[in-house]
Amino acid sequence: MLDPLGGYLQLGAALLGDGRCPPEVAASGWNFGPSPTSAKTVEALVRGLSEAMGGEGWAAEAGYAGPPEAQQLRLAIDKAVGVLGWAPRWGFEETVARTAAWYRAWLHDAPPASLRRLCASQMDDWTSSGEALRDHA
Repeated sequence: MLDPLGGYLQLGAALLGDGRCPPEVAASGWNFGPSPTSAKTVEALVRGLSEAMGGEGWAAEAGYAGPPEAQQLRLAIDKAVGVLGWAPRWGFEETVARTAAWYRAWLHDAPPASLRRLCASQMDDWTSSGEALRDHA
């Protein structure tokens, strides 16, 4: 959630008039998601979360085709990248690992103060990853 949240914060700054884009552009539709090159299937996400949560794995139900679905659903992030200079900071594996860490703590009834510390630590790491991106740009 930190990558999209960061995008919305940048969009909020633009709406307040930081000069990145005119208000009529800032007030239009936006997408904040993974880069097109790191798109994954729902199955990959379910498998990744299952493994990161320490599960025994996951297997699709044999013979079940499920309801008809589009083969690929992707968010078009090109506007956020081009206008705001936004980009996702964490890749698929890092995002899944961080999400699983939070859910493991929550599911094991971690005290609220512990969850706050975990969130603060993840936010610090996410912020630092953006600084590293700027340093290498």
